[in-house]
Amino acid sequence: MRASQFESDGKVLFCLEMTKNFNPDKVDIMEQEANTLLSQLKYIPPSLFHTDVTYIEFLDRVHSSEMKLRAKGMWEVPHPWLNMIIPRSMIHKFAKEVFGNILKDSNNGPILLYPVNKSRWDNRTSVVIPDEEIFYLVGFLYSALGPHSIEHTLNLNNRIIEFSDKEGIGMKQYLPNYTTEQEWKAHFGARVLYTGCTQQQERGPTVRAHQLRFPAGSSGPAASSSSRLQFGSIRARSRRIRDFDSGEKGEGDMDQVLNKVGSYWFSKRASKEIDSIGDDIGSISSSIGEGAKWMVNKIKGKMQKALPDLLKEYDMPAGLFPRDATNYEFNEETKKLTVYIPSTCDVGYKDSSVLRFFTCVTGYLEKGKLSDIEGLKTKVLVWTKVTAIKTEGSKVHFTAGVKKIRSRDAYEVVRDGITIEKF
Repeated sequence: MRASQFESDGKVLFCLEMTKNFNPDKVDIMEQEANTLLSQLKYIPPSLFHTDVTYIEFLDRVHSSEMKLRAKGMWEVPHPWLNMIIPRSMIHKFAKEVFGNILKDSNNGPILLYPVNKSRWDNRTSVVIPDEEIFYLVGFLYSALGPHSIEHTLNLNNRIIEFSDKEGIGMKQYLPNYTTEQEWKAHFGARVLYTGCTQQQERGPTVRAHQLRFPAGSSGPAASSSSRLQFGSIRARSRRIRDFDSGEKGEGDMDQVLNKVGSYWFSKRASKEIDSIGDDIGSISSSIGEGAKWMVNKIKGKMQKALPDLLKEYDMPAGLFPRDATNYEFNEETKKLTVYIPSTCDVGYKDSSVLRFFTCVTGYLEKGKLSDIEGLKTKVLVWTKVTAIKTEGSKVHFTAGVKKIRSRDAYEVVRDGITIEKF
């Protein structure tokens, strides 16, 4: 769905994403609660859409976007991001100028906005926040795609900062890049730093901060703790709000809804940011979990063999996965294989069989067998979930409710997938 489909009358269109955690047997209750929240909002009805996903799929949604960008060559480019913290009292003035004027003709990446309660903020960090109960985290997640894009994007960043300073917005930057002591003093103000039993005025930092961006995650604290982690499903709904600074719905009403919802943003992308890391990459690898180890291995210089080569090593057909499934994770100890695919797709093979792949396919790879598969279907009269694949000489056995025996030769050639809308 594109914003260009809707008439905006020159106003800024915002996309609000609402997530609701629920168990499959409580769908009716979830629907009632979601409708109650929606009734408090003014939005464009045709723009409302929803989807049901498992909790793991919801957490991994950003990684799927990354895979799509990688497939288009839009990932390994400079990202001159700008992250700002804006007090609630100034967010309408900020939005009107920045979104309605400075960035009016710019579309270099998603812009995320998160309302946050100061009372729920952990002050034991060096991050400076406005002195208001509610403030907004605003992230401009640009991608510099052309030869002049970096300069253009940095100019936009400077215009936003200059406007904020000139108009007294009271904004603070997250991970700022100041070069003078005076700038650091203006940034931190009169914050007091307690060290043991001594007290001193906090001055500019002397440690350089680093960022390590992982393929999946989220940035910033949530505005509400009402959403609980639980197993089952998540229904994610998005809609576009027609006019951000409209007075038809009071500011208090909007803030209350946003605090219940958790966050709203322009696109489906978010990021997880680590603002400082040590020099021991090995210790990071052991602490961040399997889901991000591929990034650490890349930093360490560990080369990964091509997926078809890995499959052949384990006596599996080399062309089992689509051609653009080039990124994967394989734990040699547990034998768990996770394959990332840029988009949900169908792959047809020369024996006329068809496999349907989700954007993330998992299973346990052993000699001649891939078991406990998630994210794969095949056509057996109707689409049926594939739970295991086993090779036996010139044959391949697919377990999909019943066992289907197919020619191994049909799966030895790597083929292109055809993108589809739903898995």
